[in-house]
Order: sequence, then structure tokens, then C-alpha cells
Amino acid sequence: MVAKEFQASSPPNITSKNSHVGSIPTWLFFNVSSILSLNNNNFTGPFPQLDGNRIGLLASLDIFKNFFYGPFPTNLHRNFANLVTFLAYNAYFEGLIPPSYGEMDQLQHFDLSDNFLHGEIPYSLARNATRLEYLDLSNDSLQGQIPLEIGDLRYLQSLNMSPNLLTGHIPASLANMFVLENLDLSHNKLARKIPPEMMQSISLSTFTVAFNILSGKVPWKGLPFEALDESSYEGNTRHWRTIINKLQ
Repeated sequence: MVAKEFQASSPPNITSKNSHVGSIPTWLFFNVSSILSLNNNNFTGPFPQLDGNRIGLLASLDIFKNFFYGPFPTNLHRNFANLVTFLAYNAYFEGLIPPSYGEMDQLQHFDLSDNFLHGEIPYSLARNATRLEYLDLSNDSLQGQIPLEIGDLRYLQSLNMSPNLLTGHIPASLANMFVLENLDLSHNKLARKIPPEMMQSISLSTFTVAFNILSGKVPWKGLPFEALDESSYEGNTRHWRTIINKLQ
């Protein structure tokens, strides 16, 4: 397929997997009604910093699998206050997750995985984006602790934070997510024990904390812990492994 470069006069007929190259012209964002899908192209960065005073109607922004070397735009919460879906994985973004993304309180699907992100997970994301159903921050280099406010995401069904460089402990507030089905915290540096409150997480179907430095007693009774196999907890402390082996 021949690579295509946008011209200023191009009509807003934008599709994914179309081998577009170069930078994204800003007019694109304000010439579509609700869905803008730019994934699987060859766009290069940096991603345009949009005028914070311009208001768009986008509900879905899909830009994964491109080459946006540089930071995430910081004004998206002003430009697209009604954004429901933001998929930006494997797009070569660098730097921090903007705390302002927590102000996009309509978000339901949010995927920033497979980039070059570092720094802490903004607590504002957990505190304000309470409609989230799918959150994927995996395969980055995020640091610091998992925000305690993460338990406020009551509609979250899938949470993936593996692998990163997260430290601290697993927040007991995760047990407040009564519809959480998939939880992956593996390949981090999380310590201490699994909170006993997690026994209340009856909706969990997959749960993995492999390759951390967990220790202490395991809340073994109740799902999903009764269904744990070795791959779910391998790579933790020898003491913790011994306790699990005795319970099998």
C-alpha cells in the first residue's frame, strides 16, 4: 500500500490501517462528529497539542499503533469532555500520564499500554474517572504506588498494570470493585501481603500477582484464590511460596 500524507484540503474521511504518514493535522479532530479512528497507520509525532479553547464532539479516539514520539497532549480533557473511549497503546508515547486525564469523567475504555511512560499513576484518574470499565496501563515503566483511590472505580471490569515498576502494597480498596473480572498486577515490585479484603472479590475470574516480592499469609479461601495455579504467584518470596504449597 502506498503511503499517504494528509493535505490541508483533504476531506474528513479518515480510516485506520490506511498507511498515512507524517503528523496529524489539527483540523481532523474538529471535523468528525463522534468517532476518529487513526490506528495502524504511520503517523509520527509529536502528537499535536490542541487549542484548549476548541471544543470537539469526539466520543471515541483511537490512535494506537502509530509512532508519536513525545508526550501525550494535555488538553484533551478540555477539547473532548465527552470522550468515552481513548485507545493509545503501542503508539510510542513518552513521559508522564497527564493528571488532567482524570478530568475526563465520561471515560469507560482507557488503554495507554505498550508505550514509554514513567512517573506515577495520577490519583486524579482513579478519583474522578469513575465510569471506567477497562483500564490498561501495562508494559510501561510506571513507578510509585497504586493509588488508594483505585477502589472508587466501581464499574471497572478489567485492570492491567503489568509489567511496570510499581512499589508499595496492593490496596485493600481493590475489594470495592464488585464487578472486577480481570486483575493483573504481575511483574512489579509490590510487597507485603495480599489484603484479606480481596476474599470479597467474588467476580474475579483471573488474578495474577506473579513476580513481585509479596509475603505473608494468602487469603486462600474463596475465589479466585482457590483457582490459583503456579503461574499466578510464581516469582515471589520463598516464604510465600512455602505457605501456598502447604495449602495445596
